[in-house]
Amino acid sequence: MASVTGEVEPKHSCKDDVATVSNNVFRPLLLAGSGGDGDVWICTRNPEDISSTPLLDTLSNKGNCKSLYAVKISNTRKVDSLSQEVSGLKHIATISAPNDKHMQHYVDHDRLHERPSWVASQAIVGCTLWQLHKAAQGASMAIPKPLVLTIALQICHALQALQASSTPLFHEDLCHSNIVLDIDTRDGSAAPTVVVIDFARAQPRKSFPDIDLDLYSFHRILGDLASWGEDLSPGQDSRWDAFVAFVVANNSRFEKQRYEVFCKLFESFGRDPWDAASEGDRDRVNVLLDEASKIMFRARALAQGTGDRNMA
Repeated sequence: MASVTGEVEPKHSCKDDVATVSNNVFRPLLLAGSGGDGDVWICTRNPEDISSTPLLDTLSNKGNCKSLYAVKISNTRKVDSLSQEVSGLKHIATISAPNDKHMQHYVDHDRLHERPSWVASQAIVGCTLWQLHKAAQGASMAIPKPLVLTIALQICHALQALQASSTPLFHEDLCHSNIVLDIDTRDGSAAPTVVVIDFARAQPRKSFPDIDLDLYSFHRILGDLASWGEDLSPGQDSRWDAFVAFVVANNSRFEKQRYEVFCKLFESFGRDPWDAASEGDRDRVNVLLDEASKIMFRARALAQGTGDRNMA
């Protein structure tokens, strides 16, 4: 998806299309985003549906229709990208714990047509990296550095997991709106979990390509994260200094071992970067996450019957 804001108009579908194409399996609540490949609608399961798959039954807790799903309806001119996304989601379903928490979870797809018109995954209650950045800008607040470092490390782990399978999978569209911070699974004041979404351009490859777009995007995102974090003079925080130095040193070098080097850089400090977050850091993070996640909070309220359905 090019954008996930909840404040856009659908380009390729309307709310009624969700029920139609999914054979009334899903009921749309609101639009999450619209991009070149399709529209993403946040949905609940239709309580009258009797045609769901065993996986959908399991995810819905045997009929709990308040669970949230992200249903993508394809751009009719790009239906092949949805077939590619279904393949990518099935591929990442084989990734085992603990790295599966960083992956979008496949639920179901259009089985009536050779080229599917829709695909569903578990919706993530939280915000995209871009929404977090915009929330920080709106509050005239830098993103606390423990959160920046935690996000950077988790993105690295996610990309490593994608490329560590028997047939490495390359996302090839890694950007701020395709990285989501899951705050619904947080335990108390724990850090949010990074989840990589939108596998419409994902490619399984038996060998590493000469130009690794994921690695290029990883370094670009690291550079943005460094600029979004607190501006500290060198010497005030050794972990942050090392992070910034890594970003600067590898700005134009995209060697395959950079993921491992980045992880070892953090391992050398002996603890998770979130452990260094002060109470003030955690309070600021909570404020930013709450502001950035309003769209998904609204979707959850609608699913639970406590929101204004006329707003959706």
